[in-house]
Amino acid sequence: MTITKRHVVRNASVLLAVTAMAIAPISAKKADSRRDLVGARGARAEDVLRERGLRVVDSYDSGRKIHSIWNSLRGRECVEMTVSNDRVEGINDVRGHPRCRW
Repeated sequence: MTITKRHVVRNASVLLAVTAMAIAPISAKKADSRRDLVGARGARAEDVLRERGLRVVDSYDSGRKIHSIWNSLRGRECVEMTVSNDRVEGINDVRGHPRCRW
């Protein structure tokens, strides 16, 4: 069997698709690992983030909300947790934050 340009392109496409499928669950897992904290008490969410290898690198108040910036010890994740009335309102990626290590 001779290898044609079409075979190479097809095999490269298959490899790319398999790689994308392998990476997708990792990204989804990170998002899911934070989503479960929305609605939780603020102190408990902080404990969970520490257990997951993150640490506080910055925080600030905005009206009745407290925003804290968390960075993973390995430097691969940077998130902002917003707490209001002692409940987590949201946790979002903030990769561009100057206090986060990459």
